[in-house]
Amino acid sequence: MGKVCLKAVVFDVDGVLVDVSGSYREAIVRTVNGYLNKVGVRSKRMFSKPDVQAFKNAGGFNDDWNLTYAGVLYCLLNALGEKRSLKDFLARVEKFGGGLKGVERLACESRLWGEVRRCWRTDDCICDNPIKRLFQENFLGRKFFREVYGFASRGRKKGLIGCESLFLSEPVLSRLRDCFKLMGVFTGRPRFEAMVLFEREKIARLFDCIVASEDVSRGKPDPQGLKMVLRKLKLKPSECCYVGDSVDDVRAARRARMVAVGTVYHLKNASEKRKLKKLFYENGASVVVESVGELNKFFSKVKELKNK
Repeated sequence: MGKVCLKAVVFDVDGVLVDVSGSYREAIVRTVNGYLNKVGVRSKRMFSKPDVQAFKNAGGFNDDWNLTYAGVLYCLLNALGEKRSLKDFLARVEKFGGGLKGVERLACESRLWGEVRRCWRTDDCICDNPIKRLFQENFLGRKFFREVYGFASRGRKKGLIGCESLFLSEPVLSRLRDCFKLMGVFTGRPRFEAMVLFEREKIARLFDCIVASEDVSRGKPDPQGLKMVLRKLKLKPSECCYVGDSVDDVRAARRARMVAVGTVYHLKNASEKRKLKKLFYENGASVVVESVGELNKFFSKVKELKNK
């Protein structure tokens, strides 16, 4: 494909605009390990942030609640006697269709399903979903939990949402706004959780549209949300790029026929960065940047990309 002129940039939030290593990713780890302890399952293998990244790299786990459910199932199976490496587990999940549904199908086939099922609840209502409730109590804290759900949290007073900070500062985003004129956001976050941060950091005004999880019926890698952004901005796919930090972000951008830009600066481990960078290019990313400085330089110097 020939050169295209970019008129807008669309961002994912977690891991791109915002450092979530101490918030969402910490909430996943605390929830998986805390829930296992709560139901009396003892495991020598604790769930960790590298495990979170492994699920993200597998694709199909863009939703952090779904990733948490999958992590709980993996750890339950592991603790109850089905010893598998996470790499082997995720390879088998792919054969069962990938994502949380693949994990659930795999678990149902296990000889341990009867034991696992006694500890497994994923109801839509948070009152009847102890895993989601524990996650939200960890992440939101008491004040925001009551604001969202209308009843008191039994969890920590201060939520991990307060630990978030911007990768891309307000002045940097303002300069990008001057450069591109149009900027948007498509995030898997609920709108409330996105706006808490955006309003605190005074960056909400910089975006022409914000599409959040409740605005779509299908999450990434489905392109539904990005197509919604394109309609709101009144632009062609080739005129926009989507900046994301996960395989599902790149897949969504390519399925929407947008230019895909992958970022790995949210990772500290050099080996993990190399692995994700390789996955990005394998899934159709046009550009991968390794630091915030690289991303800034890319946007300041390059307005035309070749879309593979």
